[in-house]
Amino acid sequence: MIISAINGIKNTNSLQTRKSVSKQPKISEQKENNYVNSQGIYGKAQALRNKVSFKTTGLEALAFGVAYVACVSLAVYQTTKIDMQRQEEERRIREENERITEEIRNRYKISTEEAEKFYENFIKVAQIPPTNDGNEIGLNAVQGYEFEKYKLCMDLISPIVSKMKNIPQKHHDKIPNGVLLYGPPGSGKTYLARQVSEHLEYFGANVINIKMSENHVKNVRAIESAFETGYYNYQKTGKYTVINFEQDLDNYFLDRAEHPEGVKEVRALMKHAENCAKKGVIWIGTANNPQEIDSAIIRAGRTDIKMAIGNLKNFAVSDTIKYLLYKYGEKERADSFNYSAIVDFMNETNSVYTPAELELFVSKAIQHRMSEKQTLNEDMIISEMLEFNKNDYPSINPETEKKFETDKTYISDLEKKDKEAAEAKALALAKKTAAKQAEEEKTKVKNNNP
Repeated sequence: MIISAINGIKNTNSLQTRKSVSKQPKISEQKENNYVNSQGIYGKAQALRNKVSFKTTGLEALAFGVAYVACVSLAVYQTTKIDMQRQEEERRIREENERITEEIRNRYKISTEEAEKFYENFIKVAQIPPTNDGNEIGLNAVQGYEFEKYKLCMDLISPIVSKMKNIPQKHHDKIPNGVLLYGPPGSGKTYLARQVSEHLEYFGANVINIKMSENHVKNVRAIESAFETGYYNYQKTGKYTVINFEQDLDNYFLDRAEHPEGVKEVRALMKHAENCAKKGVIWIGTANNPQEIDSAIIRAGRTDIKMAIGNLKNFAVSDTIKYLLYKYGEKERADSFNYSAIVDFMNETNSVYTPAELELFVSKAIQHRMSEKQTLNEDMIISEMLEFNKNDYPSINPETEKKFETDKTYISDLEKKDKEAAEAKALALAKKTAAKQAEEEKTKVKNNNP
């Protein structure tokens, strides 16, 4: 099937990409001219390939043979690369499973089999049955990001759903106050945040989307209203509220020292972000530049999950296109569609698209067909991408990739400092408790021996 229940927890390669070159539709000369005009540069190239015939000499045949072998080798390399990406995702999830299972086994002094069953039941709490028809909801609709989805289910969704269903959980029972998804533009952070909200909404959570503006007073009112509504809802119904910031946080919650005009928004979020989970509210936001956000907001206790979201991997692009073919009634094309052509085009042009943009290309390609009987092919989708790139060229270059690595280091250092501060606080508390107990014991002995 095209998708699994949580899309990556037990079967990360549930949607395998089958690569075979699609057959172009047979069209008359007049229709072909219309097709060329409607399909742009790539359509003209395709029409030229259809018309040209070759008379090869021995030397030309040899050159053609070398080129053919090179193309085949490239296709094999691309397939191997995609398989390696899938295997890497599976490895990360498998190692995380083993680590947590071992932690549970040691904590509760139970067998490995019991720990595995314990953890499997915990994960199952977050499952949504798949529809397998291209109309998935929640994280089921997200292709790729298998490890990230796994972590979100484990650290966010399962604890919240367990709480709302009154299912006691000894392990992973802490519900995070806030979630920050950060990464370069075009990585699908906003889409992922929206699907997380939808996933929780499926289980009964209330979702409030906040749209920020240039009006600071309205922003503060929107933040205050959202959190207060969430608290009230939790008191009355026991259901959690997810506050989803639709715009990137680094546009409105900037460092107060450098951007004093945004102090009110920062203070409003700080006021509620700490310990809001205990009152039935969690918030989720995105950022392209996490280093520009006021550090007080993204410290532990306010932002408990800080997740790096990179660009869609090659296999995720293929999976997304396949999912969209199902969604738009092109299921019969899914097995024979040439997904590698889409991936190759994106790699050659350094184009990076969000899942929402990929859906736009597929829907437009279907809309721009000359007739309902015309077979959808990769050239038609690539033509839409070329048209899109005329006005907006969402490319990722070495500079942005380097910045992403810098951002990850920044967040890692911040988390390390938070951990050290928490450990120091715990140690100081332990010493204080021990000293108090010693003093009480000393007083007790003194009272017993006047």
